[in-house]
Amino acid sequence: MYYDRSSQNHGSAETLSAFDYSRLYEWIGEPIIQGSRYFYGKLRIRESGIVLSIEDSIELLSEDSKSPFVAQALSFWEDKVTGAWKVKTKWYYRQSDLPENVLA
Repeated sequence: MYYDRSSQNHGSAETLSAFDYSRLYEWIGEPIIQGSRYFYGKLRIRESGIVLSIEDSIELLSEDSKSPFVAQALSFWEDKVTGAWKVKTKWYYRQSDLPENVLA
């Protein structure tokens, strides 16, 4: 799943490709290049200095959510054609997201 749940509202795919992600984040290390995709093992959040690595568990907030979403980072890459930065994640369900009969 490729989804940006940050507090930044980037809008459509066209807007995503025009957004300058390097103002907020920076890649760490040398990329593994596969076609137009440059894969990285780490990503630094500039404002906080937090470094995210592959397999890290992360909490993400969206503007319309009061509690964080939890996911595991599976891969980070930049598409050199569109300029979009992507994070592939494995999402975890919150108890409140599950139907009552699953919790019994």
